[in-house]
Amino acid sequence: MISVQVLEEAVGYSICQSSLLISGLWGIFYFKEVQGSNRAKWGAAAVMCLVGIVGLTAMHEGDEGKSGGTG
Repeated sequence: MISVQVLEEAVGYSICQSSLLISGLWGIFYFKEVQGSNRAKWGAAAVMCLVGIVGLTAMHEGDEGKSGGTG
């Protein structure tokens, strides 16, 4: 909730959703739930997710103060 308030909806919510990546990593490395070529598929999906998070962050980087709100 704090990250959404501080970073606003687009960036904060995306970062909160990255917790799914941490859960997936626990499943892969600790619980050994994913084996073989499925690891590569999961890795590709994780990279796409991270690219989206970074893209949203970069897109909204200069938007601070442009919303016109008083705060």
